[in-house]
Amino acid sequence: MERKLLLIAGSVISLLGCAVAPTHFVDVDWAKTKPTTKLKVYVQMGKVENPDDLADDLPKYAANFMDYFTPRFTNSLDAALPVPLDVVVLSKDSFKSEQVLITDIDTLKVKIPKTCDASDGVVLVVGPWHFERSLEFQKRCPIGEMGCVEGPVVKYRPDGMPSTYKEIKGLRMAGAYSYYDCKSSTYMGYGRIQSDDTFNFYMDSTNWEKVIDQLPEILLKDTPYFVADSERQ
Repeated sequence: MERKLLLIAGSVISLLGCAVAPTHFVDVDWAKTKPTTKLKVYVQMGKVENPDDLADDLPKYAANFMDYFTPRFTNSLDAALPVPLDVVVLSKDSFKSEQVLITDIDTLKVKIPKTCDASDGVVLVVGPWHFERSLEFQKRCPIGEMGCVEGPVVKYRPDGMPSTYKEIKGLRMAGAYSYYDCKSSTYMGYGRIQSDDTFNFYMDSTNWEKVIDQLPEILLKDTPYFVADSERQ
C-alpha cells in the first residue's frame, strides 16, 4: 500500500551539526484538511513502571492510576482541540498491534482497535505507553562552550573519580500513538511519545501533571487538529 507521508520531526540539522532522529510521520494530504467533526480517541490502559513514586506522589491513585490519568489527559486534550472530543479507554485485549516505519531502518509498534466503526473516520489511538523514571547525563564544560551545562567538574562516578557529566533525573511517559482511518483502513500518521519533566531532589504530583499536560503538543503536532496558541480564542 502506497502512502504519501510527510517527515516532520528531526529533518533539520541541529546547531551542533548532528541530525535529529525522526519521531513521527503525517500524511501530506490529510495534514491539509480541516476537521469538522469530533475526534474519537482510543486510549489503551497503560503501565506505571515506578509504582513507589506513584504511591508517594498520588497515594489516592496508587491502585487505579487510570482514574487519575484519564480525566487529566481528557481535559488537556480537549482544551487544545478545535473540535469536540470523545475519549474511550480500553484494555490491551481490545487492540491489535502493528509495525510501522518511521525510517527505512526504524520501526514503531502502534495499536489500532479491533473494532473500528467506519463512521468514526480518523481516530487517534494512544498506546502502548508507560510511565518510568528517567536518568540522563548532560556534559559539564567551561563557560561559553555549546551543548554543555556550565559549572565545575563534579564527582558522580561510583569509583569516586571526577566526572564531567551532570546527572538529570526525571519522570517520563514513553510510548506510541497513531491516527487511523477506520473507513479506509489506512494510517494518516503515527509517532513516538516521550513526555518528560525533571526534578532536582524528589518528585511530587506536579511532575505527573506536567508530563500529562504536555501530551497534546506531541499528539497534535503537524496534524489538522493542531491550533497555534496565537489562533486560540
